[in-house]
Amino acid sequence: CRCSPKPRGTERRVRMKQQITKRAITESFRALLAVKPLDKITVRDIVEDCGLTRNTFYYHYEDVYDLLSDVLESEIERALSVPAGGASWETMLLDMLSFLIDSPQIGRHIFQSKCQDAMRVYLSKVISELSDRYIEQNVRDLDYSQQDRKLICDICCHALYGLLEEWLTGRSDVALEAELRRVAQLFEGTVRHALEFSAAHPRT
Repeated sequence: CRCSPKPRGTERRVRMKQQITKRAITESFRALLAVKPLDKITVRDIVEDCGLTRNTFYYHYEDVYDLLSDVLESEIERALSVPAGGASWETMLLDMLSFLIDSPQIGRHIFQSKCQDAMRVYLSKVISELSDRYIEQNVRDLDYSQQDRKLICDICCHALYGLLEEWLTGRSDVALEAELRRVAQLFEGTVRHALEFSAAHPRT
């Protein structure tokens, strides 16, 4: 016999239940990651914290590292959805990196794990978008070289990434938000100045 299709309302309820379950899993994982090294977090730790079963966890994720990948992808999507229109470098920097600012220990525990490359990918994507978006929104009136624009974005990315990795792997005493605010204040206007030079002195 043919099975009748599920009503749309039923499908929506199932999807909503799945979203609620995944949210419970990720919230427990984040809470554990803030106090415990990534490589020492087990599926048992997570399900005991959120009150679910192991079968429920494995329905959504293959293992803890699959869960980490999902969390970082969600953070990348969230960062890239932050509105930029006319925002200052400082505002954009703090908004897009709020995942680390709110709990730097999470970043430290990921960097100290065998999944440190996942953290590098996350930071590279977010910082690259931050630099490019800032130029697009705030320095659109200049006739600068696209080669120079890419060069400036690359410099910003490598500098910020290097600082963040150093702070998260070697200096637990760093107040991350305060340091990022200071970086933004010190370099506010530097990108525009560089692009003004590019516009005034075209490549030969």
